[in-house]
Amino acid sequence: MENYNKTIIRYLIASIVCLLFALVYEYFSHGVYSIYMLSIPVFPFVGGVLGFLLLKKSGRPYPSGPSGIFYNLSIETFTLGNIVAGVFDIYGSDNPYVIIYWIAGGLMLLSSFVAFYVQEHSDAASKEKGN
Repeated sequence: MENYNKTIIRYLIASIVCLLFALVYEYFSHGVYSIYMLSIPVFPFVGGVLGFLLLKKSGRPYPSGPSGIFYNLSIETFTLGNIVAGVFDIYGSDNPYVIIYWIAGGLMLLSSFVAFYVQEHSDAASKEKGN
C-alpha cells in the first residue's frame, strides 16, 4: 500500500507541475492558446493519480517490473507528446512526427497491460503451487 501512496503523491505533484508549466507557457504565448497545452496535466492526473487510486481500491497488486515501467513511460510519453504538440500549435506550425508520441505511448500502455496480466497470473500460479 505504501508504494501506491508514494506513486499517487508523485503523480499528483507531476500534475501540479504540468499545470504550472502550461499556465506559464500560455501566459507568455501572447494570447495564443492550445488545447494540447491546456490538457498537459490530464495525463498524469487521470493516468497516474486516478489510475493508481483505482488499482489500490481494487486490491490488485502494485504493478512492478515491466508492467510498472511501461505504464509510467506511457504516461510520460503522452504528456511529452502533448507538450510538443502544444508548442507547435502555439507556434502556428504543424509537425507530422508528433503522432509518433501517441503511437509509442499507446504501444507502451498496451505492453503495460499485457505485462500486468502476466504478472497477476504468474503470482496466482505461484500461490497455487505453494499451497
